[in-house]
Amino acid sequence: MTDTTLHPAGGAREERGTLPDGTSYLIHVPSNWCGVLVRDLDAVSRFSAPGSDALYADMLARGYAVAGTMRHRLRMFRYEVRCWRDGIIPDIDEAVESPLRLTADQGLALRLLDEAHRVPTPVWGRDELGAGEMWNSNSVIAWLLARCGLPAESLHAPAGGRPPGWQAGLVVARRTRSSGRS
Repeated sequence: MTDTTLHPAGGAREERGTLPDGTSYLIHVPSNWCGVLVRDLDAVSRFSAPGSDALYADMLARGYAVAGTMRHRLRMFRYEVRCWRDGIIPDIDEAVESPLRLTADQGLALRLLDEAHRVPTPVWGRDELGAGEMWNSNSVIAWLLARCGLPAESLHAPAGGRPPGWQAGLVVARRTRSSGRS
């Protein structure tokens, strides 16, 4: 089922519908669409959340289309992979250690950014991909690093830290690489 309407933010076309598995989806396409689609896994509820108007209005004004689905009803199981120029990391102060530079190769950095749009999106905290452990933010980082050819398997957790989910990211990255999928 699909419903198309005009969204007030920048005259964007809005399409809502339901996927065969019952998941709701939402797509906003601005009239000045630049050809870039930003995937927000929780777009359906986020579009109506207080304070989200400014973020989405800015993205739509810049010509970006925004699409996503309604994810798990419990907030702790929702996540998104953010990847845009001048983006911010809201919980950067929670980091255990300072960032670690893994490469100065601009080509690898660009590949990582490109791969961010392909990150698998199973339910957070479960092993839906049969990788042997739950999928979480550590899985996403390990998957990205491994897909780009960075040394994900040789990295160690920061002092006092442990990376549950890391191996899941490596396992899934190996599978997609060996099956020839990009």
